[in-house]
Amino acid sequence: MGSGRPAVKRSIGVARELTIEDVENLERAKLPAFKVFRDSYHAVARLIAIGLNDQEVALESGYSVGRVVQLKADPTMQACIEAYRNADGEEFRTARDEYYRNLIANRNLSARKINDRLTDEDEHIPIKELLAIQDSASDRTGYGKVVTKKITMDLADRLAQALAASAKVINGRPIKMIEND
Repeated sequence: MGSGRPAVKRSIGVARELTIEDVENLERAKLPAFKVFRDSYHAVARLIAIGLNDQEVALESGYSVGRVVQLKADPTMQACIEAYRNADGEEFRTARDEYYRNLIANRNLSARKINDRLTDEDEHIPIKELLAIQDSASDRTGYGKVVTKKITMDLADRLAQALAASAKVINGRPIKMIEND
């Protein structure tokens, strides 16, 4: 084998304040913003390509502003945006305007109908439907479910588990005897 990588002498310097330059020069992992380029991402790319700002794109696409910014920073998304800038003309803008006006109108209409149904005292709404509405609305507004598990073990329990596990390993293997002549 070769000598390997040369040793690097590392040291810890004097504690100091973090500067803006330190943060700007920080190396960050370049992870893609998505695993699969979905149709909804194409819609975001088209909206950006026609010149909408981040807030408008978020409003029309249903994504958060932070997610739109994250998508815009991805090289694959940037290439898609550029392709739409070169390909789509006035016909896309007109079709998009009509489609999104209808989509937003339908969203608002359905929200008003849900509200009317919820406020109607004579209307009986099953608890499952109310929970589904509440879960969906909570998730979309940043108050989704948070699941936490608390496991309490003491040292005696952990030792008992370790002993039981090691006994299985020791007792579970056949022993092969090798005789020396």
